[in-house]
Amino acid sequence: MIKLRQPALGLHACDLEPPMRRFKMWQNWQMPRGARPEDVVYWILYARDQAPEQMLPNVLINTHGGFQPPIWNKLYIGGRYPEGFDEWADPPKTIASTINIQNVAIFRQLRAKDIGTIWLHGCSAAALPYGHDFCRSMAVESGCNVVASEAQQELYPGEAYKYLWSKYSGCIDDYEGRTFCWTPAGGEYQIGNNGAGVPTVD
Repeated sequence: MIKLRQPALGLHACDLEPPMRRFKMWQNWQMPRGARPEDVVYWILYARDQAPEQMLPNVLINTHGGFQPPIWNKLYIGGRYPEGFDEWADPPKTIASTINIQNVAIFRQLRAKDIGTIWLHGCSAAALPYGHDFCRSMAVESGCNVVASEAQQELYPGEAYKYLWSKYSGCIDDYEGRTFCWTPAGGEYQIGNNGAGVPTVD
């Protein structure tokens, strides 16, 4: 279990299974179907402006993730299969509802805004060299640390999960697979699955 320093923002995709919606941060917003990267940046900046001392030690982006060509690693912020979405089309259609390597530069607006670490809680966000490049780009553009795993993420069974998250507010479950932190300077280092090694973990 990873306890995140508060105030933290949790952004949750609309199509997550109920247990994953139980991550509870200082502020929690369910992103609507069709949400776009520019919406995510706006919500982060809005929460930061409302936070005590106008700072956010942690931001959780909680979505389904995937890595398929032609646009490899991505976070499905607007739902995994929004209307008109076809990543296999040539050229791919309606990629605006994902965060991916082609649009991650929009996170540049977060620089120098007192935002600590962005936690990507989605399957395979950092899989393959493409995923490492994606996460590194987000860290460099945003000026924040970025944490993600190479592996598919698992959940506890329903009732146990309900109990866990009603008891432990401000937490996310441990990552599965190799987990990394990318720095604003472009550095990368492996961390513990429990978040050990990231400066903003309590």
